[in-house]
Amino acid sequence: MAHEEGNLHSFAAVLGNDIAINAYREGKLPLPDGAIIVALHYRHVPSEENNKVFGQAQSFVPGPPTRYAIASIRPKAPSEKQRLSPLQSSTRKR
Repeated sequence: MAHEEGNLHSFAAVLGNDIAINAYREGKLPLPDGAIIVALHYRHVPSEENNKVFGQAQSFVPGPPTRYAIASIRPKAPSEKQRLSPLQSSTRKR
């Protein structure tokens, strides 16, 4: 979770599947095949409930979503020769 200062008034969270998280922890970049990461961004809004306790506007919670991004690392497609079985290759029109 990150909070961006300035006029952005945004919270961000980055999520990942086990492949992405393990690679990140091990410092493996670029991420390996099968890794999926998601970035979620929300506008932050004051928490009326928390601010009652603090007595002033100092607590914020995620509000409406503003944007998201999804990245999926897929293996490169094999060449056409690798993709075709011997039967497909012999019966394929050229």
